[in-house]
Amino acid sequence: MGKELTQAEIDKLINGGSPSPLTEEDIDMLGEIGNIGMGNSATALSKILNRKVSITTPKVVILEDNNMPTEYAIPYVTVEITYIEGISGKNVLNLRDEDVKIITDIMMGGKGEVKEGPIDEMNLSAAGELMNQMIGASSTALSEMMNTRLNISTPDVKITDYSTDKIDDFIKGETLVMTIFDLDVEDTLKSEIMLVMTLDFAKKMIEKVKQQYTESLSTPVQSEQEVKASKSNTAEPPSKVNIQKVELQTFGEDNKKPNMFGNRYDILMDVPLEVSIEIGRVKKPISEILKFTSGTIIELDKLVGEDVNIVINNKTIGKGEVVVIDEYYGMRISEILDKNSI
Repeated sequence: MGKELTQAEIDKLINGGSPSPLTEEDIDMLGEIGNIGMGNSATALSKILNRKVSITTPKVVILEDNNMPTEYAIPYVTVEITYIEGISGKNVLNLRDEDVKIITDIMMGGKGEVKEGPIDEMNLSAAGELMNQMIGASSTALSEMMNTRLNISTPDVKITDYSTDKIDDFIKGETLVMTIFDLDVEDTLKSEIMLVMTLDFAKKMIEKVKQQYTESLSTPVQSEQEVKASKSNTAEPPSKVNIQKVELQTFGEDNKKPNMFGNRYDILMDVPLEVSIEIGRVKKPISEILKFTSGTIIELDKLVGEDVNIVINNKTIGKGEVVVIDEYYGMRISEILDKNSI
């Protein structure tokens, strides 16, 4: 049985015999960087969908001529991410448009059904919020990994069809690096996520991680003898400690000033509280909220003429009726709730 080819040797064969611009070590490190970033993205996606999500097994592909491989020349929802602090460069996260339809349907209370036709504005907006959350989680993880503050510009979400659109229409570079991850959404979806970046940006990320790794290795580690010596030099506590019972002063009753609840809150009297008047509440699923437009009427849970609530710091403390005082709305208090019901 012949020797198994390495990734670098495979790339060399694919590229017509020319050596890969990344070493095998670089490719492994890039895969690990992607694994950590996408792993945190999976956690964010899992919380949004309330389902188990895993994003694993990265595969790194070098695109020397900027042409998308035939099997990936299909429509995607793409989000462009531009790093502007900590590291400079751009990469593009790609989700298949069919996968986006399934995921956004779940987000809006559905069962993950795919509708015929192109993605509408509502699904694209939901996909944008979803991918922004994933990117935020990924960037935070990479920032910790590189020990560097990373900042990105506002992500740009669009629909891209790689059968007609070119990668270099929005990400410039003589050579591009594509990292492909397996996507598994519990009982719903098995697919792939694709991350594309320039070779220059990939090398910057690799160098940042290598630098951090080198610095961590150069930090001196105390030997066992040094630790013991440090402990021996630590001052020992005295063998006998004089412990006495604390006698607290008993305060009189002369200065008590009871408030409406019969308790003392003298020290809190100047603390400002937010007072709100609540005319009613209603619960709506995301699918209905996304359909709200100017002019939409929302029916509340209170009848016309019924008392409204007085709310202080999210606690209802009383009821009353709405009145008009000159040009302003006001409220006449009709009832203060018993303290036991608050």
